Amino acid sequence: MMFISVLFLGLAFTPFNLAAPSPSKIDARVAGGSLSKPGEFPFFVATQRNGLYQCGGTLLNAHTVLTAAHCSINNPPANLTIRAGSMVQTCPGPKRASNSNSQLLAKHTLIPRFSLALWHLSTPIQVSDTIDYATIPAQGYDPPVGLKATTAGWGYTTPDMTVPGPEVLRYVNVPVVSRQECSIYGQITSFEICAGGEEGKGSCPYDSGGPIWNAETKEIIGTVESGGGCGSKGVPIVYTNLGSMSDWVRNNSWSA
Repeated sequence: MMFISVLFLGLAFTPFNLAAPSPSKIDARVAGGSLSKPGEFPFFVATQRNGLYQCGGTLLNAHTVLTAAHCSINNPPANLTIRAGSMVQTCPGPKRASNSNSQLLAKHTLIPRFSLALWHLSTPIQVSDTIDYATIPAQGYDPPVGLKATTAGWGYTTPDMTVPGPEVLRYVNVPVVSRQECSIYGQITSFEICAGGEEGKGSCPYDSGGPIWNAETKEIIGTVESGGGCGSKGVPIVYTNLGSMSDWVRNNSWSA
């Protein structure tokens, strides 16, 4: 029997302020870019609810997946699965099922928008030809403006969401830009980074929870948190800044 427990680092002004994810929150797939190859991004996983794709995620070790909190809240662990090792959405790949007896743990901060969740897997996902674990930055790392980053997902590829998402995982290179360029979303804090804004390139609806990483080193620098731009010129995307919370991630990753 396999189990998942979920640990949140969320944005809630009180511990009771979390609501079920709405379509406007799970709003970030990749526009533009290229189709990935098997094993090209071995740390990228799909989180599933009742067997259906929901969000992206990052495999940190054999027992831990990093995703967005809004991809996890109000989702009983019994309904959640992880799929790793496949770039094709309809190919099964290794699955790690959850169980209704899984424990749900929560931790909240007072930071608007910023949210992370760690999924703890009782059955490990081992390294293979197409599966490997991600690296994360040191606490305090802040990606510099101009850094070439990469993000990926199975989300929609156009802002109007009239074209279904791709079967094969797509990825796109986007530059890190100043936080001021994401001011259309409100105040952007040091717990967030801003990237994209180039026409035809960016995260789109249903890319939420997936990673953004340094294109050269493959180190994960954030997770897709809010979108809407979907390749619209001058409309970048907000990502969590993993360097601002990497100690929390390390301290709460499960290595049982």
